[in-house]
Amino acid sequence: MAIFLLGCEKEKTPISTSENIPDVVKEYVDRFRLEASVRGIEISTKHLTIEFEDGLAGNNGTPASGSCTFNDERTITIVKLDTTKIWWKFSDMLREAVIFHELGHCLLSRSHLDDELPDGTPKSMMHSSDISFYVLSPHENKTFRRDYYLDELFHGGAEEPCWANNNVDTGFNITVVGNFQSNVHRDHQSVIWTTSFQSLHKYQNGFMTTIDEINSNLPLISNVKIALDRFDSLWVWGKTDDGFIIAKHKNENEFEIVYNHLSLPNGPFDVRVFNIDSRDQLWFGNFEGLIKISNTGIVKHFNQDNSSLPKDPVVTISSDGNGNVYYVSGNNFIHNPGDDSFEIFNSNNSILPRQGLNKMLPHKEGVYISSRARLFFYDKDGSFRRIDMIRANMPQSRINYLGHNPQGNIVLGTEHGLRVMDENERISNYCEYYFGEARKDIISLVFEDNHTIWASTFQDFFKVELQR
Repeated sequence: MAIFLLGCEKEKTPISTSENIPDVVKEYVDRFRLEASVRGIEISTKHLTIEFEDGLAGNNGTPASGSCTFNDERTITIVKLDTTKIWWKFSDMLREAVIFHELGHCLLSRSHLDDELPDGTPKSMMHSSDISFYVLSPHENKTFRRDYYLDELFHGGAEEPCWANNNVDTGFNITVVGNFQSNVHRDHQSVIWTTSFQSLHKYQNGFMTTIDEINSNLPLISNVKIALDRFDSLWVWGKTDDGFIIAKHKNENEFEIVYNHLSLPNGPFDVRVFNIDSRDQLWFGNFEGLIKISNTGIVKHFNQDNSSLPKDPVVTISSDGNGNVYYVSGNNFIHNPGDDSFEIFNSNNSILPRQGLNKMLPHKEGVYISSRARLFFYDKDGSFRRIDMIRANMPQSRINYLGHNPQGNIVLGTEHGLRVMDENERISNYCEYYFGEARKDIISLVFEDNHTIWASTFQDFFKVELQR
């Protein structure tokens, strides 16, 4: 998409303008100042005026989307925008790019730069004709490029981005261990555990071992699910020929069989998710509802017939250190305070969206909840707030995983790789943890230590040494 832009012009008349920013573009000016501030640059808009004008054209008569006029003293800075053109209607990111380009002229004294990166894309947001650098369209999501273009815009240059050359060396030592997608856990013995549908695997002392009925005391099981308790001991759920089994890992390949030939109420119950809360209660979810097994062995089944719960598949279950259990069922976020009661939140009584809830992470005094590319925070007082993902530096990346790193920061596994969120809810740049095009759609991960990650995509299970 080519959007023709008009370059800067110096105003000859020594007049002054004062700040006049229409509400419809104020959000973009605020973003510009925020992104400058994050990079250590303070921007004044004291003399900035933004106007709208149809039919803008460049010096050669070419149609233009915007123009910038200023004088030497910068007491005049006038941006004109033609909002009748396609860029205004196309997407939020394209509107931002055009406005940032003009503010780059007026507030940063940037001139046009038509150089290209190795893949042929513009090197700078100050390109004179192509402004579709990080658009989101029905056909392509290039929003992960945004942080590079903003670095280049505000610093007048930036290191060549990882995405500009698919053959680039990531700088990380990456070892692919298996060709399967998996949930990943690290137990208190520093053993890495993963699952495939039919199997349980462990990685220890440099070797991957598949745990089965031959090399362990576990029977032949399928639909394997694993979880860690409050002591980071591993528990295993599996389906056998005559019921279900729940076992706790002891050492090496030995397990304590806690429940064998287990039958559950209301017929077949294929588990989708498994969690152990801080009261040592086991929670399982399937397409019909929840099963809870108390620490005294009492089994309870919660569904639409015997509780207020909706009849929707359970997507995920999480718990915190205070006995609270949270889960997502269909389009509902549900809080269980540790007893048999439930608080149900959805689009009817909160700011949560109508669909797409998929991951949760208890964090300090609340819970982060993701919905596709959106992120919300539930405070234990019952209130919700939505994280502004554009201001957080991750405009439109589907979230597959939420977790913590050893420092306690939030880590996000996304369609655009691993990202880390700091205490101010600012998310790291795309290329900071770039593991290559084939390993960017991360669905699960765990930190072995400060410098080693185990991660899974939809194709690979791999180890990354973060020290370059």
